[in-house]
Amino acid sequence: MRIILYIVGFILSCLLGFLLFGLFKPVITYDISLQINRPIAKCWTVYQTDSLKSKWMPGYLRSTLLTGTANAIGSKNTIYYQSAEQVTTMTQTIDSLINESLIAYTIDNRSMHIRTHIRFTSSQANACIIQIHNEVTANNIFLKSLLTFMKSKFESAEQANYQSLKTLIESKEVDE
Repeated sequence: MRIILYIVGFILSCLLGFLLFGLFKPVITYDISLQINRPIAKCWTVYQTDSLKSKWMPGYLRSTLLTGTANAIGSKNTIYYQSAEQVTTMTQTIDSLINESLIAYTIDNRSMHIRTHIRFTSSQANACIIQIHNEVTANNIFLKSLLTFMKSKFESAEQANYQSLKTLIESKEVDE
């Protein structure tokens, strides 16, 4: 009987410890920076073009405008992704927008809240540096705790997406 109590106590303390991770670190943040050998105008245009997003974001299907004016501060879009066997939707709200310089938006779904700031800066005559800052918050204590352990997975997936964007922008496919 005493062994069962020790086992149950150990399991409960492990569960409590896991849940405490979410209380002490409720938000994960990560930054990505990349240099693209194209002018800012080209980088901005390719980034904003909806028909090209499926080429650099795996699973991206489309986005539809919910409220506001397309690509304007305060506008809300529903973004559709194909994940495994189902279509997932997220709501994107544009928080800040400076043409060819900065876009900041918030993405919400049932389980997460993601704030993203993307800055486009010139580094040379024909080069652009894109700096991305993400803050991810989960909507419940279990997912907050789980996020702590998944930070590297989020970061590597996002890095792969932006590497694909860089490849697309530098390719002849998007040249006019």
